[in-house]
Amino acid sequence: MGPSSFSQDASRLGRSSVRLLTTSSRQLCASSSAGRSDDGGSRHTRTSSLLIQDPDGVAAKAIVGRRVRWTAFERLAVISEQLRRTKARVAPYWSLSKGKLTTWIALSTLPGYALMCVDGGSFVAAMSLTVGTGLSSAAASTYNQLIEAPRDARMRRTHNRPLVNGTIDRSSAHQFAALCAVGGVSLLAMGTTPTCAMMAAGNIFLYSCVYTPLKTVTPYNTHIGAVVGSIPPLLGCTAAQGMSAFCLPEPFVLFAIQTLWQFPHFYALAWMYREDYVRGGFTMFPVFDHTGWETADLMRPYLMALCILPLATSAFNVTSYMFVVSSMVPNGLLLWRFTQYDQNPSIRTARTFFRTSLVHILALLGLFVFHCKGPYTEGTE
Repeated sequence: MGPSSFSQDASRLGRSSVRLLTTSSRQLCASSSAGRSDDGGSRHTRTSSLLIQDPDGVAAKAIVGRRVRWTAFERLAVISEQLRRTKARVAPYWSLSKGKLTTWIALSTLPGYALMCVDGGSFVAAMSLTVGTGLSSAAASTYNQLIEAPRDARMRRTHNRPLVNGTIDRSSAHQFAALCAVGGVSLLAMGTTPTCAMMAAGNIFLYSCVYTPLKTVTPYNTHIGAVVGSIPPLLGCTAAQGMSAFCLPEPFVLFAIQTLWQFPHFYALAWMYREDYVRGGFTMFPVFDHTGWETADLMRPYLMALCILPLATSAFNVTSYMFVVSSMVPNGLLLWRFTQYDQNPSIRTARTFFRTSLVHILALLGLFVFHCKGPYTEGTE
């Protein structure tokens, strides 16, 4: 077969392809026109046909494109998928920073700020306080998990943390912790006061380098942890007044409320997960208590002190007498839940007490701020 015959065959093949594609294109256009006439000339569907043929007629190609406008449901589906992917990327870092605890710590700064701020305070300062404290807490929590990752792997409650299951590598965790620490302390320094920023930096160190290592050494690590957990309300006070806040009694009352509350709150948690703490090699007082009554004995003096504290603040004219009256409600509720646990120690009664304590501290701090007679607030009297 010579070159000329090959060219003739290719030319015939090209012309046949053109005729076939042209016919298909016409049928497609006809069906599209019928569809438009059926739906009243809808402009949602547009059909175009482009016929491309080279000069020699060797190849032919039809490109048929159809553009359909997305419906609202399709747009929602795409947005939902994008949100799902974003959540999948953010979730490990939320877990690394102990997101719920960090949110709680950030919000716990607001009572101190509301108590000490002048003329309603500043929205920018309040946002800097909460976000900066949240970032600082995220940094401390990340350093904590970097240190405890081998022990977390042995505990049921923590075996699925991102550093344990490999979702985040240690290098990325170190970078995340450093960024949160620098960002949080810097934001507090620029948006609030230097005193607040220095206290936040000190609390990161205290939590990561003192409290965390002591958890495997002595059961008195809880006392260090209580101090760490009581710093956030003081951050709120210093964010409003700086170092001069400590010349007033109100910050010390906030510190006392938060510290006394943390012991029974944490002891209940530690008793519920005592077997896990033993597997992880952590030393806590409740892990040696198999009946629950020893843990109840540990909790009792702190609960009694919490109930007496409103009397002391009223006697020293820090709050009005109404704080004594109104605090009976949250304190009475917490004592009732404690009595249930004391009479019948179980996971159920301990968990009920633990959850009630969260409501209790919110109510007690709010009532203290409301009834305080400080220089920047007015009580009900």
